[in-house]
Amino acid sequence: MIARARLRSVSPTFRLYDDSIRNRTRYATFVELTFDILESLKGNAGNTAVVELEAVDVIDFEVMTPPYGTYATSQEAVQVSKNWTDSERDSQWDNRDAIIFLWTSANSKAITTGRPPTVQYVFVGELITDGLVFNGHDQYSISSEDNKVWLPATVATSLEASRTSDCTQLFYLDAPTTETPSPPTISLADMKSRITTVSAMVDPTIEGHRECLLMKFVEERSGVPKFPEFRIEIDEVTSSGQATGSVLKQLTGRAKSIGYDGYVVYGGPDSDLFEAVTIDDDNDSSNGYTAAIKMLRPLPKGQYVYHQTYREAELVPCNYVPRNRAHVTVHVVAPAGTLHEAFFDPVTVGSAIAADATNGVLKPTAFTYGNNALQRIAYESDTVKLKLTPHTSLANHVLDFIALDGTVSLSLDADEATVDAANNTLSWSVSSQPWQDGDKLMIRIRKGGE
Repeated sequence: MIARARLRSVSPTFRLYDDSIRNRTRYATFVELTFDILESLKGNAGNTAVVELEAVDVIDFEVMTPPYGTYATSQEAVQVSKNWTDSERDSQWDNRDAIIFLWTSANSKAITTGRPPTVQYVFVGELITDGLVFNGHDQYSISSEDNKVWLPATVATSLEASRTSDCTQLFYLDAPTTETPSPPTISLADMKSRITTVSAMVDPTIEGHRECLLMKFVEERSGVPKFPEFRIEIDEVTSSGQATGSVLKQLTGRAKSIGYDGYVVYGGPDSDLFEAVTIDDDNDSSNGYTAAIKMLRPLPKGQYVYHQTYREAELVPCNYVPRNRAHVTVHVVAPAGTLHEAFFDPVTVGSAIAADATNGVLKPTAFTYGNNALQRIAYESDTVKLKLTPHTSLANHVLDFIALDGTVSLSLDADEATVDAANNTLSWSVSSQPWQDGDKLMIRIRKGGE
């Protein structure tokens, strides 16, 4: 629930903690905060909301023993809660409007029991992992670095005046400091617009979509990667001309009952040539599966770069790809005797199907061999023509056109070509058009007999 509210009261209290390891009951420190709801921005809390907050200061885990922040009697826990409320809690914004972000108490993970039914919500900052509470004393306030769940108004107004909504009202996005007395703000109107926009992103028909978006926004909001942009450098070596779908790299087999996680090819100059796939014969992730990186077309010799990122299963519902983690360089090696390899994507040039340096579909568009440079390949009048500048016969070399399935769709022996020295071309008669517009081929020039 998100609301524009005004704090009414703060009450130190306690909650029961069942220390099952030591077979005893302990008492945890809490406070209850009651708010007047001036306007519900998302959800509906009625006129008031009773909120629960753990009353703990920053914990020194090296000197304290578990259970953390619990006491032998309820009286002791309440006194600690009161001391914390009086001396540690950030109370400077209590007497002005604030936008607060709350979590339904029934859905809150908690290590304590005995929460009364009057408690409707907990602060989103009350995050609990593996039974330990990791929120410090500022986690419910604008002073928090990570969980700014309490955005106070920049200007104090009377409670009576606040009951009339004013969309021009401004709220702090960061706490004012001596160094930054005027931090960024957001208007009530803009906050409402953002809430509407984000709510529309959630697809209720996709399980885990809301939680996936939450993790996505949290990481993006952090502003800095959790790791350097590229945590590791990876080198892979493979042979040229392999069929589309050939496995470049077999990744570690995994088992995870909640769904498939995997490695995601993400970014990099050659990322369109690779993809990450999940291989599972029975489509049951809980009994194991394999991830792999596959090539999307035959690759000529050279070096290719893509960025590989591991994506948790929880990030699949909203198709969120985290920041880059690995910089992968693929070294593609040609067979012995290969003079040159290149991408060859035929396109229509006039009435002919061809590739040339002008339209850029031969990549690289030219290569040199001594004084020779390949410039153009074309099909004209039942003839395949290869243009070189200056002219050479490329004696004892063969041109192979490799299809997407890795097979040689056409092979031309340079020694059998018709030479046109004036136009610097080699020509071969063929019985039918050897490729179609839109084909994606690879050309290999190799020594004859190899």
